[in-house]
Amino acid sequence: FGPRHGSITFCFMYCMPMKLAPTNIYKELVKYFPRLTVDVLIRNNKLGYLLFKRNISPSKGKFWPIGGTVYRGETLRSAAIRKAKEEVGVRPRSMKPAGIINVKFTERHDISFVFFAILDDRSKIKLSEQNSEYKWFKKLPAHYRLIKFENI
Repeated sequence: FGPRHGSITFCFMYCMPMKLAPTNIYKELVKYFPRLTVDVLIRNNKLGYLLFKRNISPSKGKFWPIGGTVYRGETLRSAAIRKAKEEVGVRPRSMKPAGIINVKFTERHDISFVFFAILDDRSKIKLSEQNSEYKWFKKLPAHYRLIKFENI
């Protein structure tokens, strides 16, 4: 799938510039088709799950994992690493596939590939404008319905 750099596979990213759809076209398309997204669910055996209070739609005001759209030419893993860096300024020490979440928001339908992630003890969370706070939860909130791969 392309050249390797550390643990990230840059699938076509060296030879294909990433081009995003114009906003007006994107907003029209998500009315009709689900988006492929990734979620990064940070876990700690003692503390539980680290979730972030969203400042933006569609989950504004709810605690949710970090995540977002997978871009053309990106692998699921590289998209998850990118979202962790963009939203909270960290690179997970390790990530493993956890399952999927299928969410039908009012304005769109997301099918998200979920990774469990572990951070280094020294990792410092730096919130982006997308999140206002974060906290640890022993259990996932009812609105976040993770379907583990063995149950698909």
